[in-house]
Amino acid sequence: MITTCTNMGIAGLLQAVTTAGSQEEMKKSWDELHGYIWEYLPGVKIGDFAFFDATTD
Repeated sequence: MITTCTNMGIAGLLQAVTTAGSQEEMKKSWDELHGYIWEYLPGVKIGDFAFFDATTD
């Protein structure tokens, strides 16, 4: 799956994670990305619908 990120901060940090030269470098970038997302995306609205499903025997 290919996704496009329009936020340059997130895109740059994702690039740093995927191109890290070591596990430690990747972990540092991942932690920075996680912190950025925690500040930038405190809530995400998924949809505007409710779906109920009921079954009986």
